[in-house]
Amino acid sequence: MRLERKVLLLVSIIVLITACVTLGKTKDQTAPVSIAFAVTLADGTQLQPGSYKVTLLSETSSPHIVFYKGGKLVCKCPVKLEDVGTKIPFTKISYDEGAGKTHRITTMQIAGWTQRVILSGSGA
Repeated sequence: MRLERKVLLLVSIIVLITACVTLGKTKDQTAPVSIAFAVTLADGTQLQPGSYKVTLLSETSSPHIVFYKGGKLVCKCPVKLEDVGTKIPFTKISYDEGAGKTHRITTMQIAGWTQRVILSGSGA
């Protein structure tokens, strides 16, 4: 009988630890993207054409998207999120051409995500 209690206690502890680890994980989403043009983001940060890794930080009251290049943080921009209802089938980045042929990213739809990212200050 004592052995059964010890086994039950051990199983309960393992289940509790597993639940804590699972709940402690963030739901940040990360994906590679390619920027086709030199762009200016809403906060004034300029990105050169090339490959970036983006991470959506949506766990806070104000979501942000973070751009990394070569493992280094390039910028962190506030965004609005819009549910699209299903997983997005392919990555699409929409640009707005401003004065002086500068491009500004207005929206990003990342393959596999279920939310469209609207960059703040883009007027989208």
